[in-house]
Amino acid sequence: MPVLITSFSVSEDGFDVNLNPIEAKLDLGLKVLTYMELKNTSLGIDVFNSYQRQKEQLAQLVQTQDADGRIRGLLPA
Repeated sequence: MPVLITSFSVSEDGFDVNLNPIEAKLDLGLKVLTYMELKNTSLGIDVFNSYQRQKEQLAQLVQTQDADGRIRGLLPA
């Protein structure tokens, strides 16, 4: 799934005796991109199309099960 990194920050929280960072916190902001936000010649459009095909293949696998099997899968054991 193609994403745009909207924010990125690292804060070093723990240090050893030589003040080398040994613990850090990472904050990352992402925005999922749609096909409308990608250029037709970009790598992102290829990633999006591949992701979309995978979703469609998974949906087909679920749809090919019989209705009883799908309903039973929703019920607690």
